Amino acid sequence: MKLTILSEKEEPLLKRKAVKAEISEYGATPSKAAVKEDIAKKLKTDAALVDIASLKHGFGGGKVTLTCYVYKDAKMADLLGKEGHKKRIAAKKAKAAPAAQ
Repeated sequence: MKLTILSEKEEPLLKRKAVKAEISEYGATPSKAAVKEDIAKKLKTDAALVDIASLKHGFGGGKVTLTCYVYKDAKMADLLGKEGHKKRIAAKKAKAAPAAQ
């Protein structure tokens, strides 16, 4: 799998960096976990601070384009990342469930 960084844009208010990249020379479509590890290795950061926003595979092109966010600290990654969003939704549902009974 060959990873090429196309662009990096600092987002100082959200304490993160938006990264657009392209993956080529791969067998099957790579998993998000594998892509996370490669992005973290390429940008010399921790994989827990990388959040994959989208993986788009063009038909017949043999390339995958992706957008991801690399956070500066774990607090912001937990607050704004997809995993943090899932935690907030689960907490909201748990809070609403006893009230519905």
